[in-house]
Amino acid sequence: MLRIMEEKAADNSTTLRLDGRVAGQWVGLLRTTCDRIFQNDGRLILDLGGVSFADLDGVQLLRQLQQQVTFINSSPFLQEQIKQTTGNRSVSQ
Repeated sequence: MLRIMEEKAADNSTTLRLDGRVAGQWVGLLRTTCDRIFQNDGRLILDLGGVSFADLDGVQLLRQLQQQVTFINSSPFLQEQIKQTTGNRSVSQ
């Protein structure tokens, strides 16, 4: 299961706090949520502190999103998963 909590800020940014697994059907839910925010031309921040697991599809989505969003509170393990698939780009903590 993946819980997505959306927080809007005065600077037109939106933070999505993720809690659970970025896997299976939840990957599509995260993609749809991000796409909706992108349509509103706001800045997107993903708080990955509550992510306990990401499957291959989840990691691939995060890899795609890293060009458009800011990641915060990512675990070292998740950072390494993304780094291994992105040519050693780092993910900020």
